[in-house]
Amino acid sequence: MKKTIIAVIVTATAIPMAMGLTQVSTGGGGAATTVKNSEITNENKDVTNVAVEGSKVNSGIEARGSTITNSKIDNVNQNVTNRASGASTINSGITANGATIKDSKLENRNVKVENTASEGSVINSGIMADNATIKGSTLSNTNEGVVNRASKGSTINSGIAANSADINNSTITNSNKKVTNIADDGSVINSGVGVEGATVKDSVLTNTNERVINKASGGSAINSGISASGAEIKNSKMTNENTDVNNTATNQSTINSGIYADNAKVQNSIISNTNKNVNNTADGKSTINSGVMIDGATVKDSKISNTNTNVSNTATGGSTVNSGIDLGGN
Repeated sequence: MKKTIIAVIVTATAIPMAMGLTQVSTGGGGAATTVKNSEITNENKDVTNVAVEGSKVNSGIEARGSTITNSKIDNVNQNVTNRASGASTINSGITANGATIKDSKLENRNVKVENTASEGSVINSGIMADNATIKGSTLSNTNEGVVNRASKGSTINSGIAANSADINNSTITNSNKKVTNIADDGSVINSGVGVEGATVKDSVLTNTNERVINKASGGSAINSGISASGAEIKNSKMTNENTDVNNTATNQSTINSGIYADNAKVQNSIISNTNKNVNNTADGKSTINSGVMIDGATVKDSKISNTNTNVSNTATGGSTVNSGIDLGGN
């Protein structure tokens, strides 16, 4: 029998997505905490979270602005349902926006999780570390049997969001297996890795998609790959793999299941992308990338590779599909 947490009409308010494909934020307050030489574990099993009318529910770990040193933070969601509407916020994952994370490990696992956000709401069941400082650390997130549905300008993160973060000598790993993402009406879903505007040095970023379905419509955006627009990437490795992936974008929507690094600075790094059994269908001036897009980027002393096996691309109605390497230009 599921445990149900319901919040209705409280003072907390969701903060909608900022600029970029995957950047998301959650509201909340309270003093920041210092965590040192410690282990923090949270487990959600058979839990239902419902937030409506500008409310907030936390069943995960919130560590915004905290200092985390030589510690382990572990969060597990199993058989969890999150439903947020009316500009509400739910966190069942790890929220560490603006935190300082050194020599530590943050691990989050989603197994059989269903996230539904509508009417400008925000749900996080993954790891959020926007504007964080991450050094000598490991961030790991796993999605298995996860369904994300976002509508009417809502945002869902079930992946790793580390936009505008300072990442040094660290490992970031995200895995999607049997995941379905459906975004409509100007909504945003991230089940991949978002490091837009981040500084990534001496680090390894890895994302894997296996049996993933992405459907975006009505000017929405989905990232199940690695999104690194405007990032500075130095002495690092970024690897993305798509196996049995279906991407469908309509009505001026955007899907990235590959590596998207437009306007980035890439130096002495390796960028590798693989597509196997992938179907991309774009209509109505939509855009799909399952390859490598580095429009307007500066690339120096680096290696970029892309491999396609059994890939089908269909673009109609003024749409664009890339499953190769797009260096920009006319």
